[in-house]
Amino acid sequence: ERPVSREAPRDTRYEVCFTIYSTRPCDFDNWNLKDCLDVLTRIGVLPGDDWAVLQGTIKSRKVHSKKEERTEIKVTLAID
Repeated sequence: ERPVSREAPRDTRYEVCFTIYSTRPCDFDNWNLKDCLDVLTRIGVLPGDDWAVLQGTIKSRKVHSKKEERTEIKVTLAID
């Protein structure tokens, strides 16, 4: 992996929403989403993964089959 040369502005806050589709949804504290945030930072989508830059949401959705399981990540500018 190579970092992208164009990085997001550091003084901007971002909303990151994870929607997890699973046949057996688990408790919110059982998800480890740090690796996803690290990748978004490494490729330049986010300037960092600290709370000065991010606010986040986790949504859980039940699906009926393994083929439907996935994690969707939506990044938008935060409007406070």
